[in-house]
Amino acid sequence: MNLNSIIIPPTPKSYPQGNNIALQIGTDLTLSYWDLWCLICADEEFGGSLNTLKDHLIQKRKNGRFNSFSTTNHLEDTITHLEELEPKVAHLPPIKELLTALPLSFYRKERQKAARNIIEGSGGYPRSEAMLRSPRRLLEREAMRGQWKRLPIDPTPIEERLRPLFLPKKDGFYTESASFPLSRRLDRAIAKELKVSDPHRNFEAHQYAVYRAALTLYQEENCWDDSYGNMGMLGQEWVKAILCLTPDRCRSFPEPFLKDLIMYSAWEEYGLVDFDTVGEYLRNLSNEEQDLSRFILSDLIKRSTQAFQEYKSSAAQSILKRLNA
Repeated sequence: MNLNSIIIPPTPKSYPQGNNIALQIGTDLTLSYWDLWCLICADEEFGGSLNTLKDHLIQKRKNGRFNSFSTTNHLEDTITHLEELEPKVAHLPPIKELLTALPLSFYRKERQKAARNIIEGSGGYPRSEAMLRSPRRLLEREAMRGQWKRLPIDPTPIEERLRPLFLPKKDGFYTESASFPLSRRLDRAIAKELKVSDPHRNFEAHQYAVYRAALTLYQEENCWDDSYGNMGMLGQEWVKAILCLTPDRCRSFPEPFLKDLIMYSAWEEYGLVDFDTVGEYLRNLSNEEQDLSRFILSDLIKRSTQAFQEYKSSAAQSILKRLNA
């Protein structure tokens, strides 16, 4: 490829963001600033190898101790970005040759940002599309709502109606004293959603959909001080309610129902789920459903481990151990 065909679009008036186009190479290939910063880091510190840079970030994620989830999330996102960048630039000349073809002033300016934004993760830029497909993000989306459209009743419309009740009207947070009125409002709203006037409606499936919508919102919109435990007790009641239901009672295919219940149980982060209770629930299912549950749990353990989600993998192992007891 002729590197004389590199075009650098005008720099945005605001500070360039990671997703802005940094380079246009020929007619078919564009590289974002995220891409460029990865290339610079690989050249400066890892002998021009994107794969070596990726391995460094993997080891850093596995072995590092970090003060915030933002750092671990950034490392996971960047690893995924590198996995998609490698084949994208495989047909280009060596990285050093590409970087040497850039105007010196432009290169020096971006060189100052590269390590800070890629290895340290301190830039705070919007994620690239590749980053939004990191294994952790995909697993989380799957655990929270990935099976909903396959259930007898999709919880999505219920979730959309309930969501405004979870959001504080001011200050972005419910104080300790506000958590009790919040739990009362949510309790009444759930009771209202559970009322079904149509006698032909699949009531058990509707009940499951209501509680699952509420539990996903509890996870995604958790913005309250629960020192008094009001919200925790309410959420635990919702979990107990879904554990009173089975695929058979809800007239559901077992696979999406159990995958939804199991993945949520392993991914929940606020102490609502007791793993022993979930394992006991699964032990009371049919032999075929128990085998299906073992497959779902084993797959989740494998995928969570690959996604650096050791706690989620441990949660799934705890449920599986109780199922096999």
